[in-house]
Amino acid sequence: MTISDDLLNTIIEHDSTTISYPNMCINITVGSGHNILIIGCRNALVPNPHHSVTLNNVLHAPKLIRNLVSLRKLTTDNNIFVEFDHFGFSLKNFQTKILFYKDVITWVSFNPDVTQPLRTS
Repeated sequence: MTISDDLLNTIIEHDSTTISYPNMCINITVGSGHNILIIGCRNALVPNPHHSVTLNNVLHAPKLIRNLVSLRKLTTDNNIFVEFDHFGFSLKNFQTKILFYKDVITWVSFNPDVTQPLRTS
């Protein structure tokens, strides 16, 4: 899931420790098969009066053009769930079902290259 820059602007440092990887070559592989260099990792907090959200092990990849969040990690680390509708998504407390964040998504179309065979691993 991509998250908006507005949400990212509310994120604050959760701890002061940044793990940097200056002498190591740590990459993530994106859908096109290209590798993107990771230069650091830290924890962050999205403050909210009802339910703050912790983002653990946030990777800093300056060449990545979208802000990506693992829904599985987000929901299991914070005891929340995500609901999608035709406007966007909502984050809710798993136990109380109380809404604490709603965002409108600008959908990006995905146009796969159908001339290329699917890669399976």
